[in-house]
Amino acid sequence: MGTPLSFRKAFARVRYFAIFFVFWISVSSVFAEQGVRFAGSWAEALSQARMSGKMVFLDAYAEWSGPCKLMSKCVFSDAAVGEFYNSEFISIKMDMEKGEGPALAKRYGIWQFPTLLYIDGDGNIQHQAIGFHNTSEFITLGKKALNTELNMFALQQRYNAGERSSGLLYALTEIYSSAFHKDLGKVADQYLKMQNDWSTRQNMEFIFHYTTDPFGPGFKYILKNKRDFTLLFGEEAVNNAIEDVFDGYQKAHPDLPLGEIQRLHTTIYPERGERLASAYRLIYYQKRQNWVAYANSAIDHFARFPTEDADELVEATLLFLHHVDDKSMLKQATKWAERAAELSPTWNTYDTLARLYAVTGKKRQAIKMTHLAIELARNAGEPSANSEAFLEILRE
Repeated sequence: MGTPLSFRKAFARVRYFAIFFVFWISVSSVFAEQGVRFAGSWAEALSQARMSGKMVFLDAYAEWSGPCKLMSKCVFSDAAVGEFYNSEFISIKMDMEKGEGPALAKRYGIWQFPTLLYIDGDGNIQHQAIGFHNTSEFITLGKKALNTELNMFALQQRYNAGERSSGLLYALTEIYSSAFHKDLGKVADQYLKMQNDWSTRQNMEFIFHYTTDPFGPGFKYILKNKRDFTLLFGEEAVNNAIEDVFDGYQKAHPDLPLGEIQRLHTTIYPERGERLASAYRLIYYQKRQNWVAYANSAIDHFARFPTEDADELVEATLLFLHHVDDKSMLKQATKWAERAAELSPTWNTYDTLARLYAVTGKKRQAIKMTHLAIELARNAGEPSANSEAFLEILRE
């Protein structure tokens, strides 16, 4: 008796899905192997590096970092990247804020993410870079790390042995720039001192890309020859480069005393440095909750540098309301609130002015301004409950 047709069809279907499942598993395994393979622990990675004679590639990341996530998603999963790194390195990913991460971050001075480190089996850095690298850049970075004559460690050995050739200093500056190395400015300045003509295109590009010290000769040259740099790189790029020097220096020196910060402002922005330094004093004292110094600095600042920015005036006024008791100072703040209401007649500015009138003894004016604040808030569809509650207090 033959096998029923329906059973033969069912068996064929099961056999087909079984073959497809095996094929899918095989293909999935192949694709899973396409990206970079990562070791499980730091000790394991170093042990494998010593046994194989390879370097460790360490992806020092932070969970919250967007560039770190992008590298994991788009770069480490790439087939060409996986083929190269799996053959040349022992790779490991480590969160610098968990587990073994904080100790490694301290050991290797890691403070930006991602930091890409190439380390020998004894734990010594051979090469490094910071930030997102696309697939081709990442492979190029790995090849440079493998070059025992041109990687960071090799160049540092030559530098530490006393060599100061122009070529070495230029190459080391390039590497230090991509690694955000603390000695970048020093080495760049040494290169520039060897150059007789800073106005060549190569040297102007060098100065533009590798200047980090706002008090160094390279930055002074940019400011002095800003027009020439603007013609070469464009106004926006030059302004952004100046901002980067300013921001980078402050981040690298978070504990700068106030006087040094003021000197920084006047150095970087000679035409408006005094105003910026004065404005920064307000932020400086506000962060430290030194309200006496803040109040004196604010009165001095707005006297020397009047503003037409209502929000700026309201912010200062509110800080006076919450932290200043001196009546004469509060009267000065009332003038700022009055000006803010003229510049921007909104419920917020009128409410702020009403509260200043109240604390300086001008109850009738305070009631009038509060009525206006409530009316404007309702017309704008804004909540008016706080102003209404304040009006009840004034009427008591």
